[in-house]
Amino acid sequence: MGMFSEGGVTYSAAIDINASNSPFVELLKMAGNGKRVLEVGPGAGHVTKQLTQQGCTVTCIEKDKNMSDMAKDFCAHMIVGDIESNTIGRQLFTEQFDVITFGDVLEHLRDPVAVLNNLRPLIAPAGYLVASIPNVAHRSLRLSLLFGEFDYADMGLLDRTHLRFFTIRTIEKMMNESGFRIVNMVRIRDASLMDTLLRRTASWGQRVVLEIVKVLFRGLIRGEALTYQFVIKAVPISTI
Repeated sequence: MGMFSEGGVTYSAAIDINASNSPFVELLKMAGNGKRVLEVGPGAGHVTKQLTQQGCTVTCIEKDKNMSDMAKDFCAHMIVGDIESNTIGRQLFTEQFDVITFGDVLEHLRDPVAVLNNLRPLIAPAGYLVASIPNVAHRSLRLSLLFGEFDYADMGLLDRTHLRFFTIRTIEKMMNESGFRIVNMVRIRDASLMDTLLRRTASWGQRVVLEIVKVLFRGLIRGEALTYQFVIKAVPISTI
């Protein structure tokens, strides 16, 4: 689970720390340097490795044994298990972390509010959580719905393993219900009218049609239509 893997699919091989408009880079910036970090869903450990290089001491929770085997060399402590299991909480109840990270994880949980509530006591004074979350209101999905389509894929906004779909409003609601308040947000932009995986497989004719439609709908689809992902920093409400 996490930014780099779901259901055996690998999202990326490495992080370019100098890249712009990158959810990985923004999450790492928000996490900071020299922190005690709990990383939920590290996947193969690419973010974990960079956090360690930033001087962080990282504890990971990963439910996929194959992924945990790849990530364990980059962290101080690896817990193999499901973050939604009560047994995970019992392993961590004496711990305190400066940062808890969810890199493309919350949308895969059955009850993200319950998970956030359970982990909130683990955040040290002045600590916070950082999360990257895909935006279901991106215009590629709005256009798909306009044409009666909502097709799952192996990755992207309609990753078939997503259990939850978020807009900016439902992200704020989730955080508030979990006892957090968002204090910083970065928008990862994508101007395409086609989701990432579909762009790779589209025919030449489909691409031409989409470019025409893009011009026609440019002035009609507004709001957060260009936002592909949100990267947020949130603090427990009691610390504000």
